[in-house]
Formats: sequence, structure tokens, C-alpha cells
Amino acid sequence: YSGIGRANMLLKYIGQPQMDETIRTKIEAQTRFLRAYYHFMLVIRFMNIPLITEVPEDSNKTSVQIPQSDPREVYRWIIREMEWAAPLLPDASTLTGGGELSKSAAYGLLARVALYMAGNPLNEPGMYAKAKEYAATVIGYEFHELNPSYKDVFLKLIQDEYDIRESIFEVEFYGNNQSTYTTTAGQVGRINGIAYSIDINNWGRSLGTIRASQYFYQLFDKDDLRRDWTIASYSYDGETGEKIDCANNYWMRFCGKFRREYELSNPKDSQYTPINFPVLRYADVLLMYAEAINEYAGAPDDQAKEAIREIRKRAGVKTDESLLGDYRSFRDLVRNERGRELAFEGLRKWDLIRWGTFVEKMHNAGTNQPTENKYRNVSYTNYASANYANVTARHIYLPIPTKELAVNHALRQNPLW
Repeated sequence: YSGIGRANMLLKYIGQPQMDETIRTKIEAQTRFLRAYYHFMLVIRFMNIPLITEVPEDSNKTSVQIPQSDPREVYRWIIREMEWAAPLLPDASTLTGGGELSKSAAYGLLARVALYMAGNPLNEPGMYAKAKEYAATVIGYEFHELNPSYKDVFLKLIQDEYDIRESIFEVEFYGNNQSTYTTTAGQVGRINGIAYSIDINNWGRSLGTIRASQYFYQLFDKDDLRRDWTIASYSYDGETGEKIDCANNYWMRFCGKFRREYELSNPKDSQYTPINFPVLRYADVLLMYAEAINEYAGAPDDQAKEAIREIRKRAGVKTDESLLGDYRSFRDLVRNERGRELAFEGLRKWDLIRWGTFVEKMHNAGTNQPTENKYRNVSYTNYASANYANVTARHIYLPIPTKELAVNHALRQNPLW
């Protein structure tokens, strides 16, 4: 909502400065798209949200009594705003990187919005056709392509290199929070990297708060090139900094996509990193395209099948053609492929929710535990099992924060909270 507030303020006064009208239009398109995207981030997390499109007239408490809008109407507004902005944004081919909005980013994110609207809880299946249309627009530019190396996609994010053909839109961070730039660094890799607390080798400290599960590890084929990059195959010794092979200990494996040892900052800050975070990759566009076709038509066509083959070819795994034949097998393949390809990029929970499988999958992951102690880390496996088992329908959406309820009396708490 801070971003929405800034966007509303800019749009309120967009017509006042004397400036080139082409630039003014571009700024307005960027701002309206981002404002819509921020509402999208809110509606998928809280569902029942106020739609705020204007700056409050004053600071009186009566001016901030804004009720929640119908989620369906919020989605429709988001799509209208994004569709208005998309054609006014620059072509991706004219930009140096994914830190700036492009037509490709806009239509790719429109495909994501449409897929979410097609699934739970709104269940508007007609939106699958729109998702296909939006994703096809990005593919039709014939500019984007998969980086031949899955690992290199993330090395570029770590090392401040752009690859807009694959990384279409990303959140940019810069520097190590030292010297001149003290507000531009982030914590990608510091929070979701391989745990490393003493930094003997200047590999960069990390809390290692995100780990993989046995279920997720076993989702990959043994020859899948994505597995040991996505899920780190080693950890660090807490005293010497030496790399330790994880062997068969599945529960001690960390998120490996954002490895600070490849970071170029010198010295590396203990808290902040320059690592960028992907919002939309071309691989996601291909997966959304394939899913939308299958869901809308009731079976995959040749284009949907080829999109999946392209993803799996880069991963170094052969595609069992029998899995491409009918609706259900193709649906399951696409869902698993999204897990393998896009893990730790902030999308999986929302995918499970729109598919209506979130609670079931969480419970299944909790019961899929190794039985032999050599494959277990009791403190982690027991903790994970307990938390998985406690997931219920109330966890699909977050509660409306108490302080917001106290200020805005027109709000109502989400059901089950």
C-alpha cells in the first residue's frame, strides 16, 4: 500500500510538469501497471482488500474508512489497468535488462493474473483463454528465449548481469550497503542462501532460513540439471567454512539458487547483497502458456507440448511422450514442472492455492518423512512435520492486520481468523 500511495500521488499530479508527452505517457503507463501489480500482490495474499485508486482528501480519520472490495472486481480492475498500460510500455528488445517494465513483462504478468483468476477461489475458467492470449503475445515477439544454462540464469542475477531474453522482469538491488550506496542493497541470498555464519572465505554470510524437503528433492529426476543448483548439494562447516557434501541428508539441504560465494561485492556485507530477484522469467511464460492451453481446450496441443519439451530439454531430461497425451497427465506434468523450474521464486504457494491443493499438499509433505536416522535431522524433520500437519484452510489467506482494523473501521477480518 505504500507503493500504491506513491503511485496515486504521482498520477494525481502527472499532468502538471512541463515535459515531453511521450515520456509523460510512459511514466503514467509504468505507474498504473505497478499500482495494479501491487493490488494483485495484495489480493492473492489477503483476498478481501480495499481497492485504493486515489489520494485521500485529508488526514482525517473519516477519509481512510475504506471498505474492502469484491475480489472479483479487484481482479477485473487489475486486468483493465494492465491492459491499458501494456501497449504503451517499451519493447523488451530496446531495454538493457529486466529492471524496467516492458511490454513482455506486462503481458507475461497479465497471463499470471488471468491464471489466478481462472483458478480458486474465483474459478472463472474462461480466463484460461485470456492467459493463453497474453502468454502467446510474449512468445510471438520472437525475442525471448531460454538461457541455454539454467545455472547461468541465477549467476547473472547474482553478479549484476542482465539477460532480458530470459529474465524478463526482476527486482533490482545494488551494492553492499557500504560507501556511497546505502539504500540500494537487498537481502537476497543472505536470507535464502546456504547457511554460512563465520565467512572465513568471503563467501558471504547467510541465515539459510529456507530448506528443501525430501518430497521436493525426489520430485527431480536424478539427471535433472536443475536439482543440485536449486537444492544445494553441500553445506558449510560452522567452524572451518569447509564445504560438506550433504550425501543423503535431504533435510539439511538449503536453497541454492542465490549463492553468495559467486557475489562480486568485496568485501561482502554481513547483512546486505546486490543480488536481484526474478519476478518473471521466460520459462514461466512457456509454462503458463502450456497450462492455459490444456485447461482451456481440455487437452494439450502441439504448441503446449513443445513448450514443455523446451523447458525439459534445457534441464537435460528426456520427456516421456506418454505424459503429453491427455489432459490429466499433462496437467500433472505441468504442475510438477513448475515446481522444479520455479522453486524458491515465490510462486509455489499461490500455484497450490489456485489449483485447490494447498492444504492437501502440505499434509502430504509432512507425512513424507525419511525413516532411517542417517537421512534425518530430527529437529528439522519433526518441526517441519508438525507445521505441515497444522495447515488448514485458514492459512490460504493472511489475516487482516490488527492495526489496520483499528484505523480503518470499515474493514472486516477474513473468515477463519
